[in-house]
Amino acid sequence: MSTLTAVNGTQQIQQTSRPAAQGPRSVGAFVSQKADKTLGPQVGTAEMRPVGDAKPAPDATDKKEIAQRQAEFVKGMKDAGIKASNPPTPDQLKQYFKTFNSDDKREKALDEYENYTNAFHTHTAEVKGQETKDIKYSKETTYIYEGKLYDSKKGALDAAKAAGDKSPTINGVNTADASSWKDVNGKGDHNGRKIQDCEGFAYMSGELLGAAGYNVQQSSNADTSNNNGHAMTVLTDPKSGKTYVTSNNKAFKGGNQQELLEKGYDYATGGKHTPGRFYVSDTQAHAQTLDYIGSGGTFN
Repeated sequence: MSTLTAVNGTQQIQQTSRPAAQGPRSVGAFVSQKADKTLGPQVGTAEMRPVGDAKPAPDATDKKEIAQRQAEFVKGMKDAGIKASNPPTPDQLKQYFKTFNSDDKREKALDEYENYTNAFHTHTAEVKGQETKDIKYSKETTYIYEGKLYDSKKGALDAAKAAGDKSPTINGVNTADASSWKDVNGKGDHNGRKIQDCEGFAYMSGELLGAAGYNVQQSSNADTSNNNGHAMTVLTDPKSGKTYVTSNNKAFKGGNQQELLEKGYDYATGGKHTPGRFYVSDTQAHAQTLDYIGSGGTFN
């Protein structure tokens, strides 16, 4: 069972305990994490919200309200001195979120992440007939040699060569997650908003809140029956050391990393499932790879 530690700039798997999985996963199909069909209760208690200024998501069918939210967000960008189109481009968004990259403003970026995703994106759970759809994002393969993760087979082979290993065992795990703005902006629309699932939200969170100065990691997990997988983002404030977690369109504070990941998972699944171990890494592909291995995945 696996968790992640950094070793000389690469990633190494170490053994740790987790709830028992109900049977192994097969490596034949791409591993893709998606939340259960419900977004969970749309609550806004103080302990679940980072700050109180973000507006709740507009009704999925209210085109007028959605358009108004989009116009309001773009106006906020322009008021901050950012030249912005509607919808804003990825570069414009990153410039805007950089304006929050200071100790006194960084937490406000969490609200703006919610405001942006609520205005311009929607979860499949809110789209009639697509409630359980798994959005198809980019495919990639992570290669594993001697417990370390590599983004290319060449990297793994080079490591084996450097170690003098002439017959290395190199395994690969196929994953599919949002890894570019093309992934999140190239999906279908529903009432003026792009359709996403958890992986698209996790990518946007990492990009935008990383621009605001947070240290970013990605999390992947499935429930204790290896179903209802979910992708989330773990954020650490470089000044205060405080941890935050984003799950789909919502940000969470008020606990340690494990507690916040549990809140995020409960939000995404409506509290209907018991999460297994959360695997945290530098990218979603690596997190899903660790999740696959830790959940009893087998190699062909």
